[in-house]
Amino acid sequence: MTLLPPPTGLPPPDPTAAAPVVAAEKTTHLGRLKGTVAVARAKGDEIVDQLEAARPRHRSIDVAFLSVQRDTAAGGPVLAAAIAFRIFLFLVPYVFVLVYGFGLASSATGTDPQELAKKAASRG
Repeated sequence: MTLLPPPTGLPPPDPTAAAPVVAAEKTTHLGRLKGTVAVARAKGDEIVDQLEAARPRHRSIDVAFLSVQRDTAAGGPVLAAAIAFRIFLFLVPYVFVLVYGFGLASSATGTDPQELAKKAASRG
C-alpha cells in the first residue's frame, strides 16, 4: 500500500488543530440550545403579557388566571403529587396480587395463564 503525497499548495494538516474544533462545535451547539431556550422563554413571556392585557376584557381568561393563582396558593401541586403517590401505592400491590392470582389459578387448573386472563376479560 502506497501513501499518496499531500496535494501541492496545501500545508499538511495540524494534528493539534482538531481538538479546538470539537470543543468549538460543542460550544456552538450549547450556544444554539441556550439561544433556543431564550427565544422560547421570551415568546412565553410575550404570550403571558398578552393574556394579562386581555384579562379585563375576557372573563374566561380572568377565571383561568384566578384558578391557577388559587391552586398555587392552596398547594395544588403538592396535593396532586400526594394523590398520585397514593394511587401508585395502592395500584402496585393490586396489580401484583392480580398477576400472582392468575399464576396461582392457572397452576391449580392446569391451564395457560394467558387463556385464563382472556376468559376473565371476556366475562367482564
